[in-house]
Amino acid sequence: MTKRALIHVAYVVMTALLAVSCNRKVEFGKSPVSKVVAAMTSDEKRELIMSVIDAGQTYAIHRLGIPSVRIAQIPEKLIDAPLAVMLAQSWNLQLVEQTGAAVGDEIKRGGADCVLTPDLRYADPVISGKTVAALALGIQSLGIGAAIRYNTYDPLSSRLRLKDLEISVRESQPWAVKVSGASIPDDSILIDSIIRREWGFDGMVMAGLSSMHGSVDEMVIDRNVTDILSFISRSSQSRSKDQQDDADTESVAGNVSRDIVTEGMVLLKNNGTLPLGKNCNMIALYGVSSYDMYVTAFKSAGFKLEPSVSAAYGRSAVNEYNVPQRRPFQYRADAIASDIAVITIGRDYVAPDKRSNDNGFLLSDAEKELLNDVCDAFHSKGKKVVVILNTCHPVETSSWKMRPDAILLAGVPGPESGYVVTDALKGVVNPSGKLVDTYVAAYAGTSGRQTDHVSYPFGYGLSYTTFEYSNPQAQIEDGIVNLSVNITNTGSVAGREVVQVYIEMPTVRSSNIIRELKAYGKTALLQPGESQTMEFRLSEYELAGFNAAMSCWQTVLGEYNVSFAASSQDIRSKASFTVSNACTYPVFGKF
Repeated sequence: MTKRALIHVAYVVMTALLAVSCNRKVEFGKSPVSKVVAAMTSDEKRELIMSVIDAGQTYAIHRLGIPSVRIAQIPEKLIDAPLAVMLAQSWNLQLVEQTGAAVGDEIKRGGADCVLTPDLRYADPVISGKTVAALALGIQSLGIGAAIRYNTYDPLSSRLRLKDLEISVRESQPWAVKVSGASIPDDSILIDSIIRREWGFDGMVMAGLSSMHGSVDEMVIDRNVTDILSFISRSSQSRSKDQQDDADTESVAGNVSRDIVTEGMVLLKNNGTLPLGKNCNMIALYGVSSYDMYVTAFKSAGFKLEPSVSAAYGRSAVNEYNVPQRRPFQYRADAIASDIAVITIGRDYVAPDKRSNDNGFLLSDAEKELLNDVCDAFHSKGKKVVVILNTCHPVETSSWKMRPDAILLAGVPGPESGYVVTDALKGVVNPSGKLVDTYVAAYAGTSGRQTDHVSYPFGYGLSYTTFEYSNPQAQIEDGIVNLSVNITNTGSVAGREVVQVYIEMPTVRSSNIIRELKAYGKTALLQPGESQTMEFRLSEYELAGFNAAMSCWQTVLGEYNVSFAASSQDIRSKASFTVSNACTYPVFGKF
């Protein structure tokens, strides 16, 4: 080997030794994050980024002391998609936060560091955003990180469509945000301009990382790596020594489910049939969903089931939607032998972007025939018919809702929750849920776009008692709007009321929305004659509407009308306040 070659080899060895020596001085958790990033190889950076995309477990780099962090899904035993809808239908942010705490406890005992929240997208951004925020706050109260998941379903096109994500991020300050569905050119706008600069979010953003496998500027890679390391550091500091790997979600799943269904059930119709009286003993139970969930609960509650109807569902000769073949005279015999008929109509969960007239929104011919035959037979004998809807998204009701005497939207409860539904029928609990979707007459084609004809409006839900709204107040001071209204139970049984606050801007040039939901709350369980004052606080920014022409949010001058309501179409009390200083809030990201 030549002298020149020896010098080159020596130089390479010395450089390698120097690098190793320097790296030994760099240790995650002790050294500044910038030094840790500088000490990482390109391959290590990309491996770390790609592990976050998978959202399962981050890549550990042992030579730098970087641990692995587990990002878990919420166990379906605790909250599956149908139960998440029921949670929103409770309109009870305290219950949502308590549910989040239960989730955080189970995730923590299971050894994970962070959990992805469900993607909760409903008709209104306020109900969506606040539900996710409360769930995230509950999770993080246990020292577990919440990663808010947001699926845009299609490329982003409107700032208004991001409002629910903005609310959830601003109100909960989650450890991470995972956005999917955005087109690649929109990634930098969404992450840098909107989420980070406009909303001031400083956590980890799990979006746009899919492009990291290509040719990307090193500064962008380092920025993402820095965010991930900060997230890992936060997770490491929150870990407790009592975490276990054998968490059993069964211990709390039943209680969580019961609480959610109790407050998330929506009473759509009731002509005095519910709650069932003491003279109601024999029930003719129709619908296969009934026999999946309610038989044991009904029997435990002291009800008897008409045996010939039960036997029909025990046989295999069923047609579409599992409706047994029976004749009209058999239904008349059922009506003679029974005190009341209960029909369940069940649907599996369908994602919002997949819903149409063709996948369960419309009742089948067999279901319509069953409904009509049972109603004809029982009404001819002066007896009542109750329909239980086992669905967590809208079905067509306008063509048949006049036939039964009561309709209870019970979601898609599990076996344990069958007892809660039975308690609601008996009046042991009073349904207090409200719709988070609009029940329309039909979908226009198969796109999922709804028609304008409304069967049940957003925010709708009845009770076994009645409530009076009085003394509405609205004042603005130092940029804060203080609202209040008094709610009194004027009925004969205890109940809870959801108070919805809708605000109408003095001008609507910023959008075509006349009245918007801005806040809501649920009363305590009010006894007959008992009252509660519901209070709400809004910032001037929360009043702002989006001006598409100027690409900004605006709180305009003038008088704002406040509606305290039992639903979007049921205004109970009104107040007003005046904004004397107009405000314009710049938008940093344009799509």
